[in-house]
Order: sequence, then C-alpha cells, then structure tokens
Amino acid sequence: MKNLYLYILTLTFILVSCVSQPDRAYTSSGKPEVLTSVPIEIIKDEVIRIFVEDAWVITNDSKYSTTMTKPCGDGFGCIMGQALIGNSYSTPPQMEISFSWIKTNNGSKVLVSRYDMSTQMAFGQINRQTLLGNNTNFNQLVDLLNRVKRNIEEDNLMLIEDENQSI
Repeated sequence: MKNLYLYILTLTFILVSCVSQPDRAYTSSGKPEVLTSVPIEIIKDEVIRIFVEDAWVITNDSKYSTTMTKPCGDGFGCIMGQALIGNSYSTPPQMEISFSWIKTNNGSKVLVSRYDMSTQMAFGQINRQTLLGNNTNFNQLVDLLNRVKRNIEEDNLMLIEDENQSI
C-alpha cells in the first residue's frame, strides 16, 4: 500500500513538473512588433511614456531607435539572473530594451530589437543574456505593443469623430 502511495506521488510530481511555455506569438520579423496607421511620433511618445512610468531610463534616443535601462531589482528572476550571468563581484543586473521606429508606406512599425539582462564583471567585461528567448516575455511585449496600438487608434478615431461633429 505504501508503494502505491509513493507511485502516485511520484507520478503526480512528474506530471506537474512537465509544464511548458505558452506558444510564441507570430510576428513577421520574429521579434516583438506592431504595425499601426498612426504617425511614428505619436506611438513613440506613448511607448516611451509607459516605460518611463515603470522606472525605465532613456540611455539613447534618436529618430530611428530608443534604448532604455532599468535596475533589475530584488526579485527571484533578478537574483537568479545575476547568479547565472555574473558572479559575486559583478554589478547588480540591469534590464535593457531597444526599440526601432520604422516608417512604412501605410503607417508606422515599432520593433523591439533587443531585450536583455546585463551585468558588468569585475574587470569591465559585460555579460548579456537575451530575454526574448522566453515565450512569456516575448508575448508580454507583443501584447503591450498591441494594447498601445489599440489605445492610440481609438483616441485618434474619437478625435476625428469630434472634428467631424463640430463641422
């Protein structure tokens, strides 16, 4: 009888530990992206606003790309990240994200070109690990970009309707 309980417990443990990642959202470039009909300046301002409100700091900004960093913090993922890509002498990990702003014939395209965790080792070497390999992180970025797109397009639609009513 004890063997049966042990067998059931082991089987349950094996089945519970076989959890897989969610399916990756499909994008044409293979990176998180969104295509919208609004001007690039509007969507750029909104994406930057969302990240700055979440404590990200702009480290580089140009007409075609923006790079931001954020201290990783004290969460379990950050502690494990430091243990895996750094050592006891390395700096606390930083989160880094880079956006590319692309004008297209029918609107604008926002592309997350890089999303990494990095740390600097004792003698200046920087170790980076991409976070886009994780399907959950990838899908969260795609969802965020799609949410920004929907909000901006709804706001622009309301502005157009207000202008039409006032005429």
